[in-house]
Amino acid sequence: MDVEVEKKKEEIKLMLKERSKPVRLAQLKALERRLPTEHRIIPKLKEDIILREAGYRGEQSLDYYLNFLESQDFIFLHDLSLKGENGFFFQMDTVAICPQFIAIIEVKNLAGKICFYENTNQWIRKYNQKEEPIPSPIEQLKRQRMQLADWFINYAIPLKPILELAVFTNPSTYIESTSSTNQTLSRVILAEHLPTKLDALKKHYHTEKIKKSEQLKIATLLAKPINR
Repeated sequence: MDVEVEKKKEEIKLMLKERSKPVRLAQLKALERRLPTEHRIIPKLKEDIILREAGYRGEQSLDYYLNFLESQDFIFLHDLSLKGENGFFFQMDTVAICPQFIAIIEVKNLAGKICFYENTNQWIRKYNQKEEPIPSPIEQLKRQRMQLADWFINYAIPLKPILELAVFTNPSTYIESTSSTNQTLSRVILAEHLPTKLDALKKHYHTEKIKKSEQLKIATLLAKPINR
């Protein structure tokens, strides 16, 4: 075992483990404080703040479950905002890097029943006797995977296996699907199942594709402020 590599890896893990409060959330709160209470955008502003705070709490709760991973060779990076090939930035809640693969983890903190209808490829949230469509987490992850793959190419990094996981963190969430196969739902899980899922994926993709030194290089490059 390379002691220096392990030491450097531990330093990176400690550096990247903490989540920071989203900048956009802080900006919205600052704007709310400056505006008069009767301003016409205040109701929409408050709604946006509530949604973003819920999302942030969901991401924080995910970190709790990550402590129960059996495998100790993951590096987690949180709240990434990377500049894509087209000049626009794309965001990822969490990226997990291990010797076998890289996983993009999209965090959703939505209460109620989340239903996927295969015939229309649509996601519906049922909550408080209301139904509303929600953006597809699977399509969102597909876009992120393509953008991250392009980012690797742009930085001359050989492509690695990139997996996608949508994780619902609200304990009252119930996931339902009309799909006759498990292909879609295999990438959609509850937060408490994330450690087991990641450990199972490591066993499935057992071949090492990313050396420890390369794992550290990718993590360091992704975490650079110039990319965020």
